[in-house]
Amino acid sequence: MNTEILIMVLLVIASFIWAIKSGASAKNAPAIVAASAVIAAAIFSALITQQQTREREISESHRLQKIEVYGVFSDLYLATLKTAKITGDKKKLAAAQADIVEQMFQYSKLAMLWASPEVLLAYRNYREYGQNEGSDAELLLRVDDVLQAMRKDLGLSNLGLERGALVKMYLTDPESLDSK
Repeated sequence: MNTEILIMVLLVIASFIWAIKSGASAKNAPAIVAASAVIAAAIFSALITQQQTREREISESHRLQKIEVYGVFSDLYLATLKTAKITGDKKKLAAAQADIVEQMFQYSKLAMLWASPEVLLAYRNYREYGQNEGSDAELLLRVDDVLQAMRKDLGLSNLGLERGALVKMYLTDPESLDSK
């Protein structure tokens, strides 16, 4: 953008110098400079519009990829909730946990490429808290932070959603999150 402004200023200055060197009368020089300024502004406007269109197209193509990546995290979160309900069968629990670890690595790889900085930070905070074996309620709130960051990154509003609102949708007893 700064380059376009510089080009526009140089074009106006060049037209002024050309008007003086070409022998244009003093009363015609301002008109030539004004016409050059109008032309430069039109070119500048077209360049800005083209750049905004390109950025919008890139953003939309990235949005589709982000939706897919963020869906992987949602699936991972649901798998984690289902695994937490497995009791008694240690083989089944171990297999489910191993699958979740693999999915976590896959999501991390995809997130590094496609997620916004806000999503990456929320995900890191969730992972760090989960490794320290903190309270389940706080861990769920950290998951909610990730989900809300994802929504924001996709251009969705979180207005009116309190912290924990999204994870409560998956819980069989959502009020239990409030009491912890």
